[in-house]
Amino acid sequence: MNVVHTKYGILKGITSAEFYKNNILKECILTEPNELITPYGKLIPQYEQEHVRRKYTSAVTFYESGNLKSICLNDQTHILTPLGPFEAEKITFYDDEKLKRIFPVNGKVTGYWTEENEYALAEEHTFKFSFGDIRSKVMSVYLYPSGKLKSITLWPKERAQIQLDSGIMPIRIGVSFYETGVLKSCEPAEPTPVMTPIGEIMAYDTSAVGIHGDINSLAFYEDGTLKALATSTDKIEIYDEELNKTCYAPGEIPSLLHYNGKDIVPLCVAFYGGKVSMNEELEYALDRHSFSIINYFKKVKPSCSDCANCNLCP
Repeated sequence: MNVVHTKYGILKGITSAEFYKNNILKECILTEPNELITPYGKLIPQYEQEHVRRKYTSAVTFYESGNLKSICLNDQTHILTPLGPFEAEKITFYDDEKLKRIFPVNGKVTGYWTEENEYALAEEHTFKFSFGDIRSKVMSVYLYPSGKLKSITLWPKERAQIQLDSGIMPIRIGVSFYETGVLKSCEPAEPTPVMTPIGEIMAYDTSAVGIHGDINSLAFYEDGTLKALATSTDKIEIYDEELNKTCYAPGEIPSLLHYNGKDIVPLCVAFYGGKVSMNEELEYALDRHSFSIINYFKKVKPSCSDCANCNLCP
């Protein structure tokens, strides 16, 4: 079968297809041009495969309801979204056809087509927030079903700045939001001081991986109060009412990238209900303990040898 009827139009030139038990098309690969009529205009799924940056992947996927789940576009296409216009090469949808994620570029990174090549094709976007504007090239934009911004994911080499109560913070990887538009989380680009209920801690996660900006190490409650952070540099001393001391600090593990090197394991600190927890294990009541913070107890240093392409060090 190389022709399938969908609610968006006829798909022809199908070379590989998978169906649900109700015979609704689940996904397929195409070799001919097709026009799908969608709530966002005419969209042409990917049908050309012979290109150095072209991914060999399903051109379209569907929910069991028959609604679009994702589409890889043959060419970058202008899309009007609740956040304004974007150029997109891949789009994903919620089951009710609302936009979910937008990928401005969607090329395949190989030895013949590098991340730098792909990055050069991306365009800058400006996002306006109460804490300031972010102007950056983004890998993806994530929306709530309401159309409100849920998160943005930056390219690995991109850096931005946001304004917090404690001052300007440089960020990397991404930033996420509550549906009300309030900041939910961000990823500090370097050790940055953050005032917490137990003192000033240098927030920075050396282990943060830039897959997406949905969940980040520096997190806030919707009322703006601090929820959690990771520190790769600071030691925290905790004293109980008898002045017994317990210490926490980032750990170390053998590096997978550098012979005889060490990688830092950040210390994760969370605040809730008048308590603080360390590494999601032991918790301490704020009103029954005192705390001392030793900043830069550990030094952040690179453990890899490919500094030109790493972009992970502050």
